Amino acid sequence: MIFCEERGFSRLPKEKELEDPAMKTQAKGVRWSTLIYIVIVSALGGLLFGFDSGVISGCEKGMQLEYFEVLQEKAADIAEIEKELEAAKAEACPSETADAETADSETADAETADSETADSETADAETADAETADAETADSKTADSETADSETAASVPVFSKVAELEKKLAAKKAEKYAGEDKANFWHGFTVSVALIGTIIGAFGIGRPSDRFGRRKILLVMAVFYFISAVGCAFPPNWETLAFMRFLGGVAIGGSSVVVPLYIVEIAPGKYRGRLVAMNQFNIVLGILISYISNYYVALAIDHQTAVWTWCEKLAGFFAEGMTAEAIKWRLMFGVEAFPAFLFFLLLFTIPESPRWLMRYGRREEAKKVLGSIGDEDPEETVEQIAESLKNASDGENVPLFQKKYFWPIFLAWAVAMFNQVSGINAINYYAPRIFEMFDFGTQAALASTIGLGVVNLTFTVAAFFFIDWFGRRALLMFGALGTCAMHCLAAWQIGLGNDANGFIAIPAILGFIAFFAISQGAVIWVFISEIFPNAVRAKGQALGSFTHWFMCTIISWAFPVVVGLSETSGQYAFMFFACMTLLQFFFAWRLMPETKGGTIESLEKQIMKEA
Repeated sequence: MIFCEERGFSRLPKEKELEDPAMKTQAKGVRWSTLIYIVIVSALGGLLFGFDSGVISGCEKGMQLEYFEVLQEKAADIAEIEKELEAAKAEACPSETADAETADSETADAETADSETADSETADAETADAETADAETADSKTADSETADSETAASVPVFSKVAELEKKLAAKKAEKYAGEDKANFWHGFTVSVALIGTIIGAFGIGRPSDRFGRRKILLVMAVFYFISAVGCAFPPNWETLAFMRFLGGVAIGGSSVVVPLYIVEIAPGKYRGRLVAMNQFNIVLGILISYISNYYVALAIDHQTAVWTWCEKLAGFFAEGMTAEAIKWRLMFGVEAFPAFLFFLLLFTIPESPRWLMRYGRREEAKKVLGSIGDEDPEETVEQIAESLKNASDGENVPLFQKKYFWPIFLAWAVAMFNQVSGINAINYYAPRIFEMFDFGTQAALASTIGLGVVNLTFTVAAFFFIDWFGRRALLMFGALGTCAMHCLAAWQIGLGNDANGFIAIPAILGFIAFFAISQGAVIWVFISEIFPNAVRAKGQALGSFTHWFMCTIISWAFPVVVGLSETSGQYAFMFFACMTLLQFFFAWRLMPETKGGTIESLEKQIMKEA
């Protein structure tokens, strides 16, 4: 808290000061500044979440070239064999022509012989001359026969070479196809291994978060982010890169649970939706920053600016002969180390969650934290928290999967599942490739992803104001219909198969991002963190995050497989997304409760009553 105290906005107010009317006004302003600061610092975990999720879109192509370039080598071998085969076939063609000419010569000789024989029978006086002519004709036939045999023998090695090259080419192509399958699998694994980490991080973080506290777990996640960024920037081999990506995924999964959980437990109920939406704002801000970072890193390396000179020297220290592409994707990963280190330092300046403190009987500390953030009546809030925890002396021992918690479990699962089957991360992860499908160059594709990030950020800011105004349920219904319409538009255009420049598909993708950001993107983490009772909130949040990342893994791996089946097979993927978002509309309309405005404890009673 030293960092904040020096700036005069984070000192915990004393009880006597709060009783003074003059100090109340001052303390209220001071406490608001403190609350905003606390939320911004904790939400840096969301920014790193977004940055790590977005940076891979610019790195995956470079990683493929470096670690799976064996495919390019096999393609070069095949091209060389094809050239040799064409030359051999060209050499074989003249031989066939010569054989045809030899056959014509033999026919002419035979006709000459018949003519000479006829003359011999008619003119008896010229018998001697005829015999001489016959002898000469026989010699000529013998010579022609020997020439033909010689040419036939010469053509045999040529045809043998053609057959040998054709066999070699078929073997090389089979080897290439097998290699492609294997390399594509491991390339996909390298890209998606972080998602495996997110599943483990999300599902396993609930118990440690309850045991050690929200802030301490965020410190661990900050360390994981930093190690992952540095490790991905300087991997000695592919195995290290894959492990570092996995570690970064664990940090993403863990922070996706703990950050909104921390904000929910520290924010006043009246403003909780907006403050938790700050986490989603930072997630999309992190995605946008990663897109911008990827673009300018690629630009700096391609144009060999001063950054290139510095990176070339640094690369020479770690690995001789590193290519520009290799330096490019490493630097994209390395940029993340700077915000990760800042996040780690700033976490020491914020307090622990008051509800976690109450869970372990630290009542006075909880009151001080509540007073410092502008709670109108810390004593009453502490009593409400104590009442909600009275049947859970230790939240760590309260199992989540009980009959009485079925309804919040179902709601969390459904909201998280629908969030991913909307197709958001299929588009986020493959955005550069999607833009390249519409004849965008590599640089133009990277620049276009910045447009996606700007749209995402703009409408997330709009959701920041609307979420406590219209409510969670209304926003989700509106967004579900909008995303459904955009998916139908994209599927229709793909079915036509004539959108070479993306005149319809690109606006549809941008429209989808806008509808998603203003609804599902903001609602998911707020809603899931609100619906579980205090005793099992961390575990419930972990379940929702696990569902989110599990579905993300499935969609992200399946999307390129489906799209790659044919030129128009992407139509089926977008139609699936459209059906799922339409189903989500009916879920929100008929089953989803509204949670805006109430305290966590009052929401607990409402949802348990509905269950």
